[in-house]
Amino acid sequence: GEEDSEDGEAGGGAGGRAARAAAAEAKLLEKVAKGEKLSNKERRLHQKILQNEEEKRHELQKQEEIADEPPEVQRWLQELEAFSLSLSSGREDGDGNVMSSGGDAISVDSFTLSAPGQDLLKDASLTLAKGKRYGLLGPNGMGKTTLLKHLATRRFPMPATWSVALVSQEAPASDRSVVDEVLFADVERTRLSREENELIARVEDFGDGEGAEELGKLCERLAQVGAELEATGADAAEAQVR
Repeated sequence: GEEDSEDGEAGGGAGGRAARAAAAEAKLLEKVAKGEKLSNKERRLHQKILQNEEEKRHELQKQEEIADEPPEVQRWLQELEAFSLSLSSGREDGDGNVMSSGGDAISVDSFTLSAPGQDLLKDASLTLAKGKRYGLLGPNGMGKTTLLKHLATRRFPMPATWSVALVSQEAPASDRSVVDEVLFADVERTRLSREENELIARVEDFGDGEGAEELGKLCERLAQVGAELEATGADAAEAQVR
């Protein structure tokens, strides 16, 4: 009985502290909104609040971007959360996003790819030139597939005009043909094709005179997606695979 009472007091104490902290934060934000002068302690607290809000915004944006990706890519991104990629200075923007390289090649020097508790690739260099074929050789568990997944999800800087596809070593059972399976591995083409089909379905659902402005926006986006698909060579993709 005494233990239950103590646990209840501890929980109530934690809840009380959280409530007081929330009240203090609300009071501080109200003070900021009114333009009142802040003490040094209040300025530090306000800076921390802004930092937390920025981190939440980035995390929400990250989740939204992941949700837009095909299921296969979503799984890769979740898997890569356990790994750390360290690039040489100057390869990230102010938000920590990897910047794209220009031209017809990927060239990254002095990068380190780590798994929990060990470095898979340390102080390594990577160069991939357009039109060349490459092979990755090494023992199991040394990071070959992990490196490819980092490339497929654009964790490495690469030309924005490049389309990147990764075909899994063991494709899950599906009703797709071999050709369709290879085409499905083209992440960008798959995403654009899915969006195009969704837009066409939404346009077809509109009735006469219904939401003319929204219909115009859908048609405009549909035209943009069609142009992007054409730019990726989607029309010739199946012929190339065959």
